[in-house]
Amino acid sequence: MYIRGMIVRFTIELMRRFLLVFTLLSGCFGGFSQNQHQIDSMISVVDSMPDLQKIKIYETASRYYCRKSPELGVKYALRAYELISTIETDTLSFANTLHIVGTAYWFNKEIPTALDYLFRSLDLRSEEHTSELQSRSDIV
Repeated sequence: MYIRGMIVRFTIELMRRFLLVFTLLSGCFGGFSQNQHQIDSMISVVDSMPDLQKIKIYETASRYYCRKSPELGVKYALRAYELISTIETDTLSFANTLHIVGTAYWFNKEIPTALDYLFRSLDLRSEEHTSELQSRSDIV
């Protein structure tokens, strides 16, 4: 049992470091598949959408704008964060939104704030992974 606990803690710490490096290296590459016209069109009709679709639209807009206009990237990321904070959602979706907010702040050169959101995202992912590992070990 002691060794299993050490392995789980070591795995979590490795994941944490990998995810942080991946976050910093990957940046906003996910948003490049959209062009500005598509993003602006989605933003113009976002108020008529259900909350989950609003969140996805704001996240997409944030990814797109985080390099081109970092202030807009932060604005849309925070809108997604405000929405996801008010609805019932799974842990990984919430962690993804925190990741997007952190990345937007990173490109806006607000590093301490960015790291706060990124580490919160990693903590949620670690908790989710730990509980998943524990449930798997209970089966075995």
